[in-house]
Amino acid sequence: MEARNNPLFSRSERSSEEIVYDDDPGTGEMSCEIVDDDHDAELQTNHQLLPTPQPGDPAPGIQVVRQASTGLGYLLHLPKAYDTIGEAWPLLIFLHGAGESAPPYNPASLVSLGLSGCPTHQPAEMEDRFVVASPQTGEGWSGKNAHAAVLDLLDDLLRDHNLDCCRIYLTGVSMGGSGVWSLATEHPSRFTAVAPVCGFSTPRIVMRIAEGALKTVPVWNFHGANDEVVPPIGSNRLVDACKKAGVDVQYTLYAHSPPPPGYPSYRGHASWMQAYSDPELWAWLLSKTKNTTTSQ
Repeated sequence: MEARNNPLFSRSERSSEEIVYDDDPGTGEMSCEIVDDDHDAELQTNHQLLPTPQPGDPAPGIQVVRQASTGLGYLLHLPKAYDTIGEAWPLLIFLHGAGESAPPYNPASLVSLGLSGCPTHQPAEMEDRFVVASPQTGEGWSGKNAHAAVLDLLDDLLRDHNLDCCRIYLTGVSMGGSGVWSLATEHPSRFTAVAPVCGFSTPRIVMRIAEGALKTVPVWNFHGANDEVVPPIGSNRLVDACKKAGVDVQYTLYAHSPPPPGYPSYRGHASWMQAYSDPELWAWLLSKTKNTTTSQ
């Protein structure tokens, strides 16, 4: 069982559609890169807590709390070199996990020392090369309402900021990792490339992959082999489905991932701390470009 009865999912993985988890372990062969990455202390010290974001107008080099036209709250980070009239910037949308879905809702709570995985904590070579939007939900990311909210936010951002519509990237962790798979398979024309981290699978996502939904969307998936919160069997199944469907997919399975800081019982779950600390991920995303549309 990948997520049902899990404390991280007990409150917030309910949306306009009931989520059906894929409990069948399957027997498909796993294809991935296994990384022996066991350095919890180094990961902990390399992540520095940023100032708590405040509501305000966007400005280069800071992260502020914003509200989309639909009312969805989100964090917005503009790179230090951002300019409204220069070259258009790539956009990275980050989907948080279930731990940040409980009320009271405040996007500022997405900033934490590795807990939420919010990628603006990561190396300067990442945050200075992307505009980063981090929305907050209390309903999960896999239902029609959640999809509509993210896509409406994307349209707002494209309208209001100097963004490159050919470089729209999506990443997320845990519940957000599954949301990445769900959004990308239902609306593949909206995203250039995606990087899900420690997400779970559902029959619907596997079916959409088999139907060819991701043939134009490169995927780099990450998970911890020792993840006791969302075991990697779901990632294994999703990546295998991608390979069978001819998707451009990479899979990094860390031999040992840390727990989120302050949550030692969530063993192996914080593979985002390793993934987002790897500059190769951001370089890989930026190497991908395509024409995106405003529908599908």
